[in-house]
Amino acid sequence: MQLQPLHLRIGAVAAGILLVALFVLGGGSFGGTRIVQIEFGLAPGEFEGLAVEIDGRVVGRLERLGQATRSGFEVGRGTHSVCVRHPELPCEPASVALERSGERARLMLDFEERYDADSRTMQQVLVLR
Repeated sequence: MQLQPLHLRIGAVAAGILLVALFVLGGGSFGGTRIVQIEFGLAPGEFEGLAVEIDGRVVGRLERLGQATRSGFEVGRGTHSVCVRHPELPCEPASVALERSGERARLMLDFEERYDADSRTMQQVLVLR
């Protein structure tokens, strides 16, 4: 039995459809890592070099890459608590959920003014979605 060109084309199309289906079911990304990116460009001189804590563990520091004022940190699947450690200011942690392979979440680091019980002003570092 000899394969006809039509049969070869049908087989190639079926194989392509199968590969696309596996790609989508696998998370839809060629990269298998999940990344939390923190943009700190609003005050790069103030934030650069600060330690980043994910799920209670320091995973790295905020560092520039050329002109880009963002740093990325690899995380596992699930929900994570992200915080930046400043020597003088407290941080309100952000919660990030990353489920799919290749998924990324970008957070923006900024200052926010808060008032205490005596109406005095204090600044607090926040990680925002």
